[in-house]
Amino acid sequence: MQREYSNIYFKKLDRWLDAGEGACLLANPAAGALVESALRYFDDARYVLDQYVVMPNHVHALLLVGEA
Repeated sequence: MQREYSNIYFKKLDRWLDAGEGACLLANPAAGALVESALRYFDDARYVLDQYVVMPNHVHALLLVGEA
């Protein structure tokens, strides 16, 4: 039952995010640049920033973390 609830919830959340709903503060180029700068700050120091995308209302980032 928990899994079914999670699947329904996250599908709705994904549709909401993909539709660009919400405040969309990151659509402002200065705000998006600030987030990008924050992501890059510890790149190669605490993690490796593999891929990222700053969307108008959320961010996706793939980080590689671990001992080299």
